[in-house]
Amino acid sequence: MSILGVDYGTRRVGIAVSDPLGIDAHPRPTLIVTGTKDAVRQIVGLVQELDDLKTIVVGLPLHLDGGESEQTLITRKFAEALETQVSVPVVFMDEGLTSWAAEQEMIEAAAAEEAFAVAAMDGQRRKSRGKRRAIRSKQVVDQRAAVLILRDYLKGHAG
Repeated sequence: MSILGVDYGTRRVGIAVSDPLGIDAHPRPTLIVTGTKDAVRQIVGLVQELDDLKTIVVGLPLHLDGGESEQTLITRKFAEALETQVSVPVVFMDEGLTSWAAEQEMIEAAAAEEAFAVAAMDGQRRKSRGKRRAIRSKQVVDQRAAVLILRDYLKGHAG
């Protein structure tokens, strides 16, 4: 049975799904949403595609001291709305800087890619792909954050 990981945002929702054995998490395309209702609708559609889904894990954005923020309350309301529309439990996992960690992974990967490209092109630099690349990067950060949230959950619930 698989588990769905969710990194909720009011504009983008990162999604990850575990393998059937619950060993690892794999990214799915980021959902572009117009708000809570749209996010719930799209995730319900995804849940219907995953016929062996056991649990939905939603990343909960807490302050470093464990306190709650405005985004924490927004995420809780989203999870409550989602739970009324699905037949599997919706649980929280402290997302503990997962977006930051995901961005760091991407920066390291981009630096390695650029170093390789520079070496391959004899020092010529490639031009940035501008806004489209930045938007795609945000979507990838959301995917990676969902993967990290789900991996943390899987580690704590192994066996």
